[in-house]
Amino acid sequence: MGFKVGFSKIVITPKIGTPMGGYGARIGNSSGIHDDLFARSVYFNHNGEESLIISADVLSFPLEVVKFYRKLINQKTGIKKPRIFICALHNHSGPDTIGITLPTRGFFRLKFAKQIFIDLGRKIIKVAQQAKKNSREAIIGADKKLMEKRLIINRREPLKDSKYEVGIIQFSDLQGDLIGIIINYACHGTVLPSDNTLFTAEYPGYLVKRITARLGDNVHIVYLNGPNGDINPNLFDFDVDLKELDAKKELLYDGPGHAKGNFKRAREIGFAIADMALEISKKIKNEPVTDFKHTSKSYIFPMKNLIYENSVRMYLKHILYKLKLSILWGLWRLNKTEIPYPIDFIKKDGKYFQEAEIHAIKINDIVIVGIPGEVFSELGARVLKKSSVPKTFIVELANGYLGYLFPFQDFRKGGYEMFLSVNPAEGTYLTNKAINLVNAL
Repeated sequence: MGFKVGFSKIVITPKIGTPMGGYGARIGNSSGIHDDLFARSVYFNHNGEESLIISADVLSFPLEVVKFYRKLINQKTGIKKPRIFICALHNHSGPDTIGITLPTRGFFRLKFAKQIFIDLGRKIIKVAQQAKKNSREAIIGADKKLMEKRLIINRREPLKDSKYEVGIIQFSDLQGDLIGIIINYACHGTVLPSDNTLFTAEYPGYLVKRITARLGDNVHIVYLNGPNGDINPNLFDFDVDLKELDAKKELLYDGPGHAKGNFKRAREIGFAIADMALEISKKIKNEPVTDFKHTSKSYIFPMKNLIYENSVRMYLKHILYKLKLSILWGLWRLNKTEIPYPIDFIKKDGKYFQEAEIHAIKINDIVIVGIPGEVFSELGARVLKKSSVPKTFIVELANGYLGYLFPFQDFRKGGYEMFLSVNPAEGTYLTNKAINLVNAL
């Protein structure tokens, strides 16, 4: 039977007036549509073993929503639920799928707009069905190249001069004609600021448009976002002095006096990634698929502060941590009959735990590994370094949402990212599990 791949896409733009996600400072709901949002899918079949990846221009997906979508997709397509990989591009100019908007002016509203998830679910089923229907025999190739242009900035530590590789996985038919390309880079979907009320696919939308204009509509493009928990788009000159930014970090956070991006900058970033992807694509030699695996594991870990240090500062952090959890648990209990809460809790023997899934899809010497949170760049770099598979592609916000996933030392430094996490150790824990899962393939 060999190897087959199929692609599909579908518009998922909500109606005007739908609450937008991503910024606590945003006032008001969506007022219009700048460009459409999409869900895009890639279907794999190797000798009867099926897998599916779905990537959507939304902020995030709670794990319970992912599980519900998998159930529906399985019923319509027959693809096994553990082999369905659903990720979000963390688009801050899409619908609110966390609960970050009014009336609370902060994260985790008491009630979600359930219709967002219902409408999105219908379309995700369709895009999954169509990708399978479109499948045909294919060969594969992949490569990466470092993006030297300063498209991104580490908002917590600008002096790190963070850079990331543009990676592509491409598929062609047996005659050598391109079928589709998966593109991977790492950048927050925050080019547009909180006062933008137009739905837009942000820089990934421009990336897709650029490549489609060059290669034609018959070549499908899917973007998968890499580890960008602490990585912002560069809204300054591309040769900005990082020392000056380091002295004014407040400019890198959304709020009064912050740097504001615009559609021009979203286009510049998207086009730059697209142009490098096209450059890489020309040099890749595609080969038949001889090895295909999709494995996933679910992990349960306690929701408690696992980092202790004998200092007043850490003691105060621990008090804040306990207060945060008491608030979150209370909101979760109030909301448990509604659409599942954005951070997934499990209650067992009177205690609360979190569930997290790690997925890894291996095709020849290529691995796509999915981690369910906003992964800090240092943890992402560790996964890449420790992976035994030469071409490893990290996808964050895949198959669930656990908030920020950061190293121990970042918890000690503090910052708002620390509040949007319910276990200070989960970043290190889950990236270690990701490394183990990849290396066991």
